[in-house]
Amino acid sequence: MIYCILLNPSIDKIIEIQNFKLGGTYQLPNPQVFPVGKAISVALTLKELHISTHIVALIGQLDIKLYKNFLESKEINHTLIAVEGKTRTNMTLIDSINDASTHLRFSGFDVTAKNLSEINSFLRIMIQKNDIVVFSGSLPPGTPSEYFLEPSEIIRNKNAKLIIDSSGERLKLMKMYNPYIIKANLQEMAIIVNKKLCTKEDFDHQPTEEELYTLLDLCSELNEYKSKFNVLTLGKYGALIFNRKEAYYGKVTLEKSAYTIGCGDAFLGGLISGLINKYEMKAILRIATICGAANTLQIGPGCINQTDITNLESKCQIQKLR
Repeated sequence: MIYCILLNPSIDKIIEIQNFKLGGTYQLPNPQVFPVGKAISVALTLKELHISTHIVALIGQLDIKLYKNFLESKEINHTLIAVEGKTRTNMTLIDSINDASTHLRFSGFDVTAKNLSEINSFLRIMIQKNDIVVFSGSLPPGTPSEYFLEPSEIIRNKNAKLIIDSSGERLKLMKMYNPYIIKANLQEMAIIVNKKLCTKEDFDHQPTEEELYTLLDLCSELNEYKSKFNVLTLGKYGALIFNRKEAYYGKVTLEKSAYTIGCGDAFLGGLISGLINKYEMKAILRIATICGAANTLQIGPGCINQTDITNLESKCQIQKLR
């Protein structure tokens, strides 16, 4: 079983505004509402790839019914743990004319030690050998900096596999978590390896082959970890997958990609599907990269469809680096 653990959910509201400009006045339709969070977005991608998951999530107590109805409509198994307070809300304004999106993020509930212990209790009871446990998303206020140490020990003792896709200073302890794979963007990876990987927060150009090899060198210490392989995502410029023996770079070139929320989650869902299907590393990168790109073609984080996946096959380029 694949368990997707969500500690910091979000109710994503999405509105399309053509030629959006600051200071303008707009008559808007009701926003599209997606009660999600990164782990649920991963599960939505896996659902489209015909892979079952089980969501375990902390949810603001007033929003339990909203999430329950949404997950039941998607036929995704779930365990929802009520938390006192509101689930945070994200607002995304999409301007497809100018190929741009604007994101407004609001704060949500604080967690307690009791809330986190309920997650750990679930893991102790439910996790079986060879299960995959995915912690995906940021951690809410109230989460101790060393939180991942306890669940990682539980998962290790169960001989299950841990994947963490999170952010913040907690990533400095990644080696101690014994993850099955390490997947991070430029900012997250810089924290993990304690090195500046790029002069800016993100690449603003297609990386050259020399830059790709430089990134591999800067991240080479990860090859000493026990992870099966490591992934460095570069936003619209693709991703690197590597271990001590192999390294590949993959990308899909799109004419427009105004909607980008959830692309990293769709990428992770595709990656996990490759693991489940026992693909070679190159093929894992291919399906992950295609799923990430497919998310830009549908409204909703982690939302993809098979038609887009098929159409993007010919646009996916994989380059062997070693």
